Amino acid sequence: METDEQVTIKVDGELAIETVEEFEAATARWTGSGKQIELDCRCLAFIDSTGVSGLIKAVVRWQASGAQVAVNNLSDDLKEMLGILGFYEAISDQG
Repeated sequence: METDEQVTIKVDGELAIETVEEFEAATARWTGSGKQIELDCRCLAFIDSTGVSGLIKAVVRWQASGAQVAVNNLSDDLKEMLGILGFYEAISDQG
């Protein structure tokens, strides 16, 4: 979903070594767009360390271009995994 001010990117299925390049290519277009970016992870079923790295790269890239970024609708298990893998520290260092 996209408006003049915001884009919502729905992450669906798995974000893993097999899919991270597709995710990075699909999300790169929003770098420098001037839009607020929301990653809706309601349908994210699985993420591995490569997926976390891709997620960090995307968020850091958007933040560096001046975007406000929100990662929403994570399951409790995914929140815990992201915490263990350093996601929150990595993105807060940039914001």
